[in-house]
Amino acid sequence: MNPVFTLNYPELLVATYLRKHFPASAGYSTLIPLSAQQKGYDLAVLRRTAAGVKVATFQVKSSRTYGGFPGVAPRSGLQTFAHYMWLKTFIVPGEADFFVLIGQYATSPTSLKKTTSLWSTHMLIFTQAEMKTFMAAVRQKKKNAPDSHFGFGFDTPNQAYLTRGHAQSPHPDYSPQLLSNRVGLIKAAL
Repeated sequence: MNPVFTLNYPELLVATYLRKHFPASAGYSTLIPLSAQQKGYDLAVLRRTAAGVKVATFQVKSSRTYGGFPGVAPRSGLQTFAHYMWLKTFIVPGEADFFVLIGQYATSPTSLKKTTSLWSTHMLIFTQAEMKTFMAAVRQKKKNAPDSHFGFGFDTPNQAYLTRGHAQSPHPDYSPQLLSNRVGLIKAAL
Protein backbone atom coordinates (compact mmCIF):
# COMPACT_ATOMS: atom_id res chain seq x y z
CA MET A 1 0.00 0.00 0.00
CA ASN A 2 1.39 3.39 -0.99
CA PRO A 3 0.87 6.38 1.30
CA VAL A 4 -1.24 9.21 -0.09
CA PHE A 5 -0.01 12.80 0.00
CA THR A 6 -2.42 15.59 -0.80
CA LEU A 7 -2.03 19.34 -0.89
CA ASN A 8 -4.90 21.79 -0.65
CA TYR A 9 -5.33 23.68 -3.92
CA PRO A 10 -4.99 27.16 -2.32
CA GLU A 11 -1.68 26.07 -0.77
CA LEU A 12 -0.54 24.83 -4.19
CA LEU A 13 -1.41 28.21 -5.74
CA VAL A 14 0.59 30.07 -3.08
CA ALA A 15 3.53 27.62 -3.40
CA THR A 16 3.51 28.10 -7.18
CA TYR A 17 3.54 31.89 -6.74
CA LEU A 18 6.41 31.67 -4.25
CA ARG A 19 8.43 29.36 -6.54
CA LYS A 20 8.00 31.84 -9.38
CA HIS A 21 9.27 34.77 -7.31
CA PHE A 22 11.81 32.82 -5.25
CA PRO A 23 13.37 30.40 -7.77
CA ALA A 24 15.87 27.65 -7.05
CA SER A 25 18.29 29.35 -9.45
CA ALA A 26 18.52 32.25 -6.96
CA GLY A 27 19.18 29.92 -4.00
CA TYR A 28 15.61 29.52 -2.71
CA SER A 29 13.63 26.37 -1.91
CA THR A 30 9.87 26.20 -1.37
CA LEU A 31 9.02 23.54 1.20
CA ILE A 32 5.75 21.79 2.01
CA PRO A 33 5.32 19.83 5.29
CA LEU A 34 4.57 16.14 4.79
CA SER A 35 2.17 16.11 7.73
CA ALA A 36 -1.31 17.52 7.20
CA GLN A 37 -1.36 18.20 10.95
CA GLN A 38 1.72 20.45 10.85
CA LYS A 39 1.13 23.03 13.54
CA GLY A 40 1.08 26.71 12.66
CA TYR A 41 2.26 26.87 9.04
CA ASP A 42 1.51 25.36 5.63
CA LEU A 43 4.55 26.33 3.53
CA ALA A 44 8.10 27.54 3.99
CA VAL A 45 10.66 29.27 1.81
CA LEU A 46 14.29 28.56 2.63
CA ARG A 47 17.36 30.44 1.43
CA ARG A 48 20.84 29.03 1.87
CA THR A 49 23.75 31.45 1.57
CA ALA A 50 27.38 31.43 2.64
CA ALA A 51 26.27 33.18 5.83
CA GLY A 52 23.80 30.41 6.72
CA VAL A 53 20.18 29.40 6.24
CA LYS A 54 17.11 31.61 6.62
CA VAL A 55 13.53 30.36 6.57
CA ALA A 56 10.19 32.16 6.25
CA THR A 57 7.02 30.23 7.12
CA PHE A 58 3.56 30.85 5.67
CA GLN A 59 0.05 29.97 6.74
CA VAL A 60 -2.58 29.97 3.98
CA LYS A 61 -6.20 30.87 4.65
CA SER A 62 -8.56 30.45 1.72
CA SER A 63 -12.00 31.75 0.90
CA ARG A 64 -14.67 31.17 -1.62
CA THR A 65 -15.04 34.27 -3.70
CA TYR A 66 -18.60 35.44 -4.20
CA GLY A 67 -19.89 37.53 -7.07
CA GLY A 68 -21.36 40.94 -6.43
CA PHE A 69 -22.56 44.00 -8.28
CA PRO A 70 -20.12 46.92 -8.52
CA GLY A 71 -21.54 50.31 -7.71
CA VAL A 72 -22.97 51.97 -4.61
CA ALA A 73 -25.38 50.38 -2.11
CA PRO A 74 -28.56 52.51 -2.08
CA ARG A 75 -29.25 52.35 1.68
CA SER A 76 -25.74 52.69 3.09
CA GLY A 77 -24.08 54.65 0.30
CA LEU A 78 -21.04 52.36 0.57
CA GLN A 79 -19.20 51.06 -2.46
CA THR A 80 -20.12 47.55 -3.61
CA PHE A 81 -17.77 45.26 -5.54
CA ALA A 82 -17.72 42.63 -8.27
CA HIS A 83 -16.03 40.03 -6.02
CA TYR A 84 -16.01 39.29 -2.29
CA MET A 85 -13.80 37.07 -0.11
CA TRP A 86 -15.18 35.97 3.29
CA LEU A 87 -13.04 34.30 5.93
CA LYS A 88 -13.46 33.20 9.53
CA THR A 89 -11.43 34.89 12.21
CA PHE A 90 -8.71 32.70 13.68
CA ILE A 91 -6.13 32.54 16.43
CA VAL A 92 -2.79 33.71 15.05
CA PRO A 93 -0.22 30.93 15.58
CA GLY A 94 3.31 31.85 16.56
CA GLU A 95 4.90 29.43 14.09
CA ALA A 96 3.97 31.40 10.94
CA ASP A 97 5.96 34.43 9.84
CA PHE A 98 3.46 35.38 7.11
CA PHE A 99 -0.24 34.83 6.48
CA VAL A 100 -1.63 34.62 2.96
CA LEU A 101 -5.36 35.19 2.47
CA ILE A 102 -6.38 33.79 -0.90
CA GLY A 103 -9.57 33.73 -2.93
CA GLN A 104 -10.13 32.30 -6.37
CA TYR A 105 -12.62 34.00 -8.67
CA ALA A 106 -13.99 33.81 -12.20
CA THR A 107 -12.65 36.74 -14.20
CA SER A 108 -15.57 36.61 -16.64
CA PRO A 109 -18.20 34.23 -15.24
CA THR A 110 -20.57 34.60 -18.18
CA SER A 111 -17.98 33.65 -20.81
CA LEU A 112 -16.42 30.21 -21.02
CA LYS A 113 -14.61 30.83 -24.31
CA LYS A 114 -11.17 31.51 -22.81
CA THR A 115 -10.86 28.81 -20.17
CA THR A 116 -7.15 29.52 -19.61
CA SER A 117 -7.96 32.97 -18.28
CA LEU A 118 -11.30 32.10 -16.67
CA TRP A 119 -9.97 31.75 -13.12
CA SER A 120 -7.71 34.09 -11.22
CA THR A 121 -6.53 34.39 -7.63
CA HIS A 122 -6.57 37.26 -5.19
CA MET A 123 -3.88 37.06 -2.50
CA LEU A 124 -3.18 39.34 0.43
CA ILE A 125 -0.22 38.86 2.77
CA PHE A 126 0.29 39.96 6.37
CA THR A 127 3.26 39.60 8.70
CA GLN A 128 2.59 37.92 12.03
CA ALA A 129 2.49 41.27 13.86
CA GLU A 130 0.13 42.74 11.24
CA MET A 131 -2.16 39.70 11.42
CA LYS A 132 -2.36 39.89 15.23
CA THR A 133 -3.26 43.59 15.04
CA PHE A 134 -5.77 42.93 12.24
CA MET A 135 -7.51 40.05 14.08
CA ALA A 136 -7.78 42.10 17.27
CA ALA A 137 -9.46 44.90 15.28
CA VAL A 138 -12.09 42.77 13.46
CA ARG A 139 -15.37 44.25 14.71
CA GLN A 140 -19.10 44.11 14.01
CA LYS A 141 -20.58 47.30 12.61
CA LYS A 142 -23.67 47.56 14.81
CA LYS A 143 -22.42 46.43 18.23
CA ASN A 144 -18.70 47.25 17.90
CA ALA A 145 -18.06 43.76 19.33
CA PRO A 146 -15.66 41.12 17.95
CA ASP A 147 -16.90 39.61 14.68
CA SER A 148 -16.59 35.93 13.72
CA HIS A 149 -15.85 36.71 10.06
CA PHE A 150 -14.13 39.32 7.94
CA GLY A 151 -14.13 39.97 4.22
CA PHE A 152 -12.59 41.87 1.36
CA GLY A 153 -14.20 43.24 -1.79
CA PHE A 154 -12.57 44.11 -5.11
CA ASP A 155 -13.40 44.93 -8.71
CA THR A 156 -9.91 44.56 -10.18
CA PRO A 157 -6.88 42.43 -9.22
CA ASN A 158 -5.05 45.44 -7.78
CA GLN A 159 -7.78 46.32 -5.23
CA ALA A 160 -8.67 45.02 -1.78
CA TYR A 161 -11.13 46.76 0.53
CA LEU A 162 -12.18 45.48 3.94
CA THR A 163 -15.96 45.06 3.63
CA ARG A 164 -16.75 43.05 6.74
CA GLY A 165 -14.97 43.25 10.08
CA HIS A 166 -14.77 47.00 10.60
CA ALA A 167 -17.02 49.53 12.23
CA GLN A 168 -15.92 52.52 10.20
CA SER A 169 -17.00 54.01 6.90
CA PRO A 170 -15.87 53.96 4.08
CA HIS A 171 -14.27 50.57 3.48
CA PRO A 172 -10.58 50.60 4.53
CA ASP A 173 -8.17 50.12 1.62
CA TYR A 174 -5.97 47.03 1.99
CA SER A 175 -4.58 47.13 -1.56
CA PRO A 176 -1.01 47.64 -0.26
CA GLN A 177 -1.35 44.19 1.42
CA LEU A 178 -1.69 42.39 -1.93
CA LEU A 179 1.01 39.75 -2.30
CA SER A 180 2.14 41.22 -5.62
CA ASN A 181 2.98 44.48 -3.78
CA ARG A 182 4.94 42.79 -0.96
CA VAL A 183 7.38 40.35 -2.54
CA GLY A 184 10.19 42.64 -1.32
CA LEU A 185 9.01 42.18 2.27
CA ILE A 186 9.47 38.42 1.98
CA LYS A 187 12.89 38.86 0.33
CA ALA A 188 13.95 41.09 3.23
CA ALA A 189 13.02 38.31 5.68
CA LEU A 190 15.21 35.85 3.81
